[in-house]
Formats: sequence, structure tokens, C-alpha cells
Amino acid sequence: DKNNVSHASRMDGTATPECLKDGTGPESKYALSWANYFHSFLNAYKSHGIDIWAVTVQNAPVNVDAQWEGCAFSPSSEEEFIMHHLGPILRESYPDVNILVYDANREHAVEWMNYLWRDRNLDEKEENLGSDGDGDRINALDFMDGVAMQWYSDAKPSHMLDGALGTPNMHRVAEMAYFYQKRKEENMKKEEKEREKGLEEQETTKSYNLRHSSIDSTTTGIMDDNDSIMERMPILLDTEATHCSSTGYAIGDIDVSWYRAERNGHAILAQLAAGSNGWIEYNMVLDPIGGPNHVENFCDAPIVAVPHRAQSVVEFQLMPDFEHYQLKEGEVIMGEYETKFTLGSKMGYPPSYIDAGIVVQPMFYYTGHFSRYVRPGSTPLMALVGESPGGAMSRTFRPVGKTSPGGGNNNNAREGIEVTVWPCEGSTRQHWTMANEQLQTYRLNGYGEQLCVTLRDSVDVSLGGILLTDCKADDAASFTVVTEPKTDSDEADVVKFMTTKRRANECLGIEPLANGGGAYGPRGGAQAVLLPCDHESAIWHYSSKTGEVVSQYFSWDGPETNSGVCLTTGWPFLQAGAFDTSGTTSAESDVVVVVLNESSDDANFVLATPTSGQRQPPSSLLKSSIPAHSIQTILL
Repeated sequence: DKNNVSHASRMDGTATPECLKDGTGPESKYALSWANYFHSFLNAYKSHGIDIWAVTVQNAPVNVDAQWEGCAFSPSSEEEFIMHHLGPILRESYPDVNILVYDANREHAVEWMNYLWRDRNLDEKEENLGSDGDGDRINALDFMDGVAMQWYSDAKPSHMLDGALGTPNMHRVAEMAYFYQKRKEENMKKEEKEREKGLEEQETTKSYNLRHSSIDSTTTGIMDDNDSIMERMPILLDTEATHCSSTGYAIGDIDVSWYRAERNGHAILAQLAAGSNGWIEYNMVLDPIGGPNHVENFCDAPIVAVPHRAQSVVEFQLMPDFEHYQLKEGEVIMGEYETKFTLGSKMGYPPSYIDAGIVVQPMFYYTGHFSRYVRPGSTPLMALVGESPGGAMSRTFRPVGKTSPGGGNNNNAREGIEVTVWPCEGSTRQHWTMANEQLQTYRLNGYGEQLCVTLRDSVDVSLGGILLTDCKADDAASFTVVTEPKTDSDEADVVKFMTTKRRANECLGIEPLANGGGAYGPRGGAQAVLLPCDHESAIWHYSSKTGEVVSQYFSWDGPETNSGVCLTTGWPFLQAGAFDTSGTTSAESDVVVVVLNESSDDANFVLATPTSGQRQPPSSLLKSSIPAHSIQTILL
């Protein structure tokens, strides 16, 4: 250990309200010891020839009630720990290792980054700046290289919302990162000019090999170049995603395995479009029950190890020696009761891999559409599944002459899902019924029973939009439908949905996505909110025949284009993302387009690119179709 480092004799009960004994201030010997542990961790891996690219300050700093080891940080204590301890230590010995902050669910990311990225120039109090032993000033921001976020939901106990919530918050954090970087460079440019002119003496700052300590010739003069600033923005990384509990192999239900694969595909598409720089799968390989795990927090992985089923194995136990958990009476691993051929036909697990001692689940292939083709260094391109050219009379999942929605069972119709708007596709995810003063929709459970959900009567504070709730819940919203004047071209009723439970003159409306909607644009997932009834987005077109609630808030002039958006439970069945891979290593094409269909119906689509003329129709590149419950990658 380094000099002046002390250790607590025990760690019991130190998780709350703050993890480290004596806090995280400059005099905390325990915080110093913890920071040096990071240093020792990096040393240990380096001794084996493994270089670590980045560390997060703490896994789930706000989730200290979990059964696994936890260490609580608030935004202010994490900032102090970085500023006084972790930052200086790592920058001195490991200047190329990135330090990522937060690393928890997306619900609270905006709150944390509002604090950590606040403008220090507005407040020069001592708590905003630290000092080292030489009296030099240290800014915590000098050590923060990016933000880590996880895909889980705060909703308990179900895991059905994991990967489904918080993408609008990723848009918000991406926009915050852009303006933080822009402000940072403008401030540095101003300081450099002041130094050059000698207008005033500047306090010196100890270097610690800071990577953003000054503006060089490559950045001076391009402060208004948006693309350039975006290239230097803090790292935004999805650091953890997994499905709990148990594995698809143990559950033995193809619907579960395929649902988990589709959720991976959706979340990766949505997060990369919103501004994330990458995706980390929590586990690549686990044992048959989703372990080993010392607190029985069993989850799923793309690959399940079943070495006892390998052809070359004569005798091998079902559970590895390091898995302490033993199946209780009545607990079974369903996959163990199936032959490899039945698993192939029933679950989609290739028998040849089972002969090699592994089960390769659908998650592996869905994630592989990204990991194989969207190589490191790729950049998202503007891409969105639009509506059919036939307008309201012909949707992707509702053919001409039909009024019933297509797509199959709407498994997004569940409590806690965000209510958003997307281009209309004529599916059950965009089908609403006005009943009992509620906008209702439903899904079928395993017994074929309809489970009714509706909009909540308030905007979620952490997520920034309206969520779904049970139709009988106390927080269900009630609306009065206020009819507005129609034009000759209006096929549906023009209405406003005015709340009756909250303050007067409040209606259902739309909150545009931050950062312009990222690669999806403004129409790709803006949130439903409550706002004054005179707001432009409070006007909707509602058809009781089709069940569509349509907004023209994002309308634009284009030939043969109906640019309306439909009220949606979460996101549509049919999704797509495009990526420029021309500058990456080992790329197989210049452009990659990933198409995902979560519905039970096949879908036809046309891949098109915009033309230079504003009123010219898009240029068609490809006409194709995608089967139900599948994912496709198109290389251009």
C-alpha cells in the first residue's frame, strides 16, 4: 500500500447512506484505500498482458438494497471520490483508462448527469473544485470520460420491463453530453485567449496527463461544427443487459427464448439510434440454470454451457463444481428432458452445438446481427420505418379494406410501459378503444384472457412521459373527448383528450425527443405527456373504426406521404436501424441496415433513401419482406 492508506476492519453495514467510511472527501483514508484498489486491480490484469479500456466508479450506486454486494454513492459523493482520489490516482499511472460515471438504470441518468455536468463557471465555490497536496485546483470533470447505463427497470418484481424503458432518457443524456462538450470547449477556448493576451493571471492546474487540458490546432475554430463536437463528446455506453430469471434452456419455452432475443434486438437498435456508443451483454456463457451466482440471482445468456451433453464426454455432472446451488424438490431444467433433435425443432437450438457441449440460444443470433456487421467505429445513419404510402387506408399490418389491427398479441400492453408516438403501422401496439373515459388497449395472457391497460394520470418524474397502468388502478387517467372542427380531408374525428382528474385545461400531448430524436428523427418515439390544451400537439385524429390515435404534430410536406404518428405502446413491431461502416476494420459493406419484426405477421417493406429535392419521392433501393418474429441484416 501507499503511504497514509488505512483500511476499515470490516465492511458490514457500510452500504448506506454512503458506502465509504468517513465519506469521500479529501481527508478520507478509506476512500484513498478504495481508489488504490482500482489501481491494484489494473496492475493485476496488466501483469497478465490484459489492458483495461475503462472502469466504472461503481456498479448500481443507487441500488444498494439488492442481495449482492453494493456500495452506495450519491452524485455528489461519486464526484468527490473521483475528484480527490480515483481520478488523480488513475490519471497518474493509467492515463489511457477511461473513467465512466453512474452505471445504473436509465431512469435516474438525467438526474445524475444534470449534477455531474453542471456548469462550474456559474458557481466558483470551493465544493466545485478540489485541490491536491500542492494546492493546485482540480476539477472533477477532468477525470470523467463518459457515462455508463444499464437496461434494467426500477419496477419490481417483474423483469418484463427490462430493456423496455428509458430510451428517451438516453436521448436526453446524449443532448446533455453535446452541450456539455460544446460549453467545455468554448470555456477552454476563452481561457486560452485570455492567457495569450495576458489579460489576467490564471491559476495553474496540475496536469495528471489530462486528455482535454487544452485546445489544440485541430479543434480551434471549429466550435460550431456539430459533427466535430459529436466526435469528441463523452462516451455513452450501455454496460449491462441480461434477462432474469433462469435461462431459456431451463424454462423450455420457445416463446420466452424468442421474446428475449427480440428484446435484445429492439434495445440495441433503440439505444444506438438514441446516441449510445456501444453495448455490453452481461454474460456470454452461463450454466444451465443461469449461474454460477453466489446469491441465486440466476439470469440468461446467449450461450448455455452443457458439457455433460457433449458427444465426447463419457461422464460429466449436470452442474459444475463451482455452482453451489442445488435444485430443490420439484425444480427441473426442462431442456434436460429433451433430445438434441427436439431442442432443435422446438427451441431452435442447433443440435451440432449441443454435441459440442453448448446450447446456442436465439439471443446469440439476434445480437450477432450487430456484433458481426456493425463493427467498432460504425456511425448510425438516419433511418426510420415509415408508414405505407396508402395512408390510413393501408398500413403495414392492416391491409386495404380491413379495420382490425394486425401484428398479433400486443405483449407491450402491460403496466409500466412508456406511451410514445411512432409512424403508423396498423398494429395492435397502436390500437386504442375509448371506454369508461379511458384510452384502453389490452394483451392476452397465457390463458387467452384480455388484460386491460390504460394511460396513467401523470407524467413519470424519472422517465419524463406517461406510462401504462391497469384499467382499474387508482392512477388511471380519465379523459373527456373534446371535438374540434374537421376539414373535408379529415377521415377521423379531430379531438382533444382533456383530463378530468388533474388541474383544468390539461390535455394529452407530445414531448419531442431530445437531440432531435437521434438517428430515428423526431417521429421515432417521442413521449406522450400532459400539457396545456392550447398546445399544438394536443390535437389528435381518432378513429373508432381503426382504433388509431393519430397526431400531425410532426407533419412535413412530401409527395404521397402521410407523416402522421400514432399513439403507441412502447414501440412498433417493425423497426430498423442503419449504420455507416465504411471506415471500420473488417467491415463487410459500406452501409448496414438491420430490420427487426416482432410481430406474428410477415411484413413487406421498401428500402429507400431520400433525394436531394425536398418534394421528390425517396429513391427505392430494395423491395423485400421480413417473416414474422425475425431479424434481417442488409449489406449495401
